[in-house]
Amino acid sequence: MKEVPTTKSFKLIENTGNKITVKVLNTTTNVPYCDSFGVEEEWLIVSLPGTKCCVLRASFCLRWYKWTVMKGMITSNTDSETQKVWAAYELWI
Repeated sequence: MKEVPTTKSFKLIENTGNKITVKVLNTTTNVPYCDSFGVEEEWLIVSLPGTKCCVLRASFCLRWYKWTVMKGMITSNTDSETQKVWAAYELWI
């Protein structure tokens, strides 16, 4: 599949003067075994006081909701596709 319907749910965890932490849950539909997992991201944005720049650290992991024999294939495909998404973000920024 080239494209799949995806919903992103954002949750603000921390928002202080120089630190923002956001958790993002990505859920897909119309994909085989999509009810078995979700992709969770964490965005950490930090700046030093008095500076006009910041650092973004983005990490992700798979959250398994139930067991599936396709776990290895799902993990492999999700890793490669997530890296493509972040490479596209990097070009956009």
